[in-house]
Amino acid sequence: ALAEHVYIEKKGTFRELLSTSFTFGDAALAGIYGAKAPAGGWGRIELDSARRVGPATSVGFLAATSNQKATLPIRRGVFVRENFLCQHPPPPPPGTNVETPEDDGKSTIRERLERHRSDPQCAACHAFFDPLGLALENYGAIGEWRDKDNGQAIDPSGTFDGTDLGEVWFRDGADLLKRLATSTTARDCIPQQWLRYAMG
Repeated sequence: ALAEHVYIEKKGTFRELLSTSFTFGDAALAGIYGAKAPAGGWGRIELDSARRVGPATSVGFLAATSNQKATLPIRRGVFVRENFLCQHPPPPPPGTNVETPEDDGKSTIRERLERHRSDPQCAACHAFFDPLGLALENYGAIGEWRDKDNGQAIDPSGTFDGTDLGEVWFRDGADLLKRLATSTTARDCIPQQWLRYAMG
């Protein structure tokens, strides 16, 4: 519904899609967003633009890139690289443990992934996608907003490179997505994705 509204009804652009601060849904969905429910059951939901920007902060995307209990920042980061930037990390070396480090109930996922990245075999690829996934850590497993992970404050800041923008620092997920919306690398990826979808 969001893509149809931006592209078809408004004749909008990729940049507008990635920069939207509204979505479509019902009262249950609005409750997850912490937003006012739309009148009439289904409709437009206005979101906090400091927290929610574009489809990558939507509940559907965030839940699809989590499991039933926890976020999966590796999956989220790889999704952003592959689907917004058309960049694909190489497969892990044979025999590499690709599981997210187990939750010990004390440390944040950022801390656990930093230990994971200390392995030279893993470091290069994880530096490629982990920061993009960790930027979205304020969104829980079903996309609800959260400030803490295992009782500790979440740090969603980081840097990314590999686009026409050079090395970019961002403070959180919304800031990251606003920056990606200005990238010609991301803009040029979207027609490729539409063509792939259209051609099956």
